[in-house]
Amino acid sequence: MSELYCWGLGKEGQLGHSSLFSLPIPQKCTKVVSNDKSFKIPSEIVSLGAGLLNSAFVTASGEVYTCGSNRYGRLGHSSDENEECSTFKKIQFFSIHKIKIIQISCGGTHTAAITEEGHVYTWGSTGSSISGELGQGKRSPSSCFEPLRVEALISEAISSVECGHKITGFISRSGNLYIAGKFMNLKNNSLPNLVEIPNGEKVSAFSSWKNYALIVTEDGEKTYCWGESVALGLGETTKAPVLTQIPQLDGKGVKLVSCSSSEHHPHSAAVTVSGELWVWGEGYKGKLGLGSEEDSFVPTKIESDETFVSVSCGGIHSGAISESGKALTWGCGSDGRLGHPRYLEGRYRYTYKETRPTRVEKLATVKATHIKLSYYHTMVLTQKDEVNI
Repeated sequence: MSELYCWGLGKEGQLGHSSLFSLPIPQKCTKVVSNDKSFKIPSEIVSLGAGLLNSAFVTASGEVYTCGSNRYGRLGHSSDENEECSTFKKIQFFSIHKIKIIQISCGGTHTAAITEEGHVYTWGSTGSSISGELGQGKRSPSSCFEPLRVEALISEAISSVECGHKITGFISRSGNLYIAGKFMNLKNNSLPNLVEIPNGEKVSAFSSWKNYALIVTEDGEKTYCWGESVALGLGETTKAPVLTQIPQLDGKGVKLVSCSSSEHHPHSAAVTVSGELWVWGEGYKGKLGLGSEEDSFVPTKIESDETFVSVSCGGIHSGAISESGKALTWGCGSDGRLGHPRYLEGRYRYTYKETRPTRVEKLATVKATHIKLSYYHTMVLTQKDEVNI
């Protein structure tokens, strides 16, 4: 049985606790809304999405629930952009059409989801006529308030999707990577573009935010960066007009990557199959987890006794899950986004930070399995029947 905890800034209702209050300590989400009726939150959750001011999750039965800001239609269940949605609300579209969703991702102002057959649906904002992150081509409106299938990918079964800032990456079951959105020199930014990987290699992981992306090959032996950022991992080089290998990660067996959800002070992270956690970029507020606020523009391994299985980069904080089920956060603690009690000490309210991965004490008695960070808040999924020691 899974339980969902959310904390941090809550001004748009993105924490899903039926209020607009911020929470500095993890609090369990307890209810959802469907057809204007309140129900107990589903007991099996399989995927999380953390957008700029919104949140989402997918249940084992394929239902999708969202909450927070509905500006540009990013919640997918109302055309009212001013709708207050502080409780997770079911997207009826998928149930009506008997569509089972298995994974979801939230970007800055848009959302994407994958069905069990490998079809993709997107909704929210394209930002402008030249953004195109929904991948809908010319038929896409400036804001899409209801999930719309990405017809351009009808011949490719998609296994995972990742939304960034005005960009969406789609990885097919055959290992092909497609990107839609305002990014680099894409031939048609409003439709998914097949990315040519050196030597025809297949892709297993992708992450992006504003102006840059990270791509991992199927065997985990090569990690590429692409775009413009100090968080590329290439040292003083801040521009990669073509896919460029990150030397420090060659042969490391990288299984997932994460890009910072911020255009300022960007940072990146990677987890390997052996459980190592590598970080790079700006060290603002200690969000690299290396024990200081110093920058590191090449990947640097966090020295820790923990074996890491996942990582998520927020805007000014970071979070990870260990193999033993610990939830750890670090970086800037303003707005309570880290979930640590020290934030409640008055003198730390606006200056509190942690410069190394620090266990979230509230979740010490449960096993954390998934973590997602946005710029402002944190989401962690736990297993109630598994106790962490």
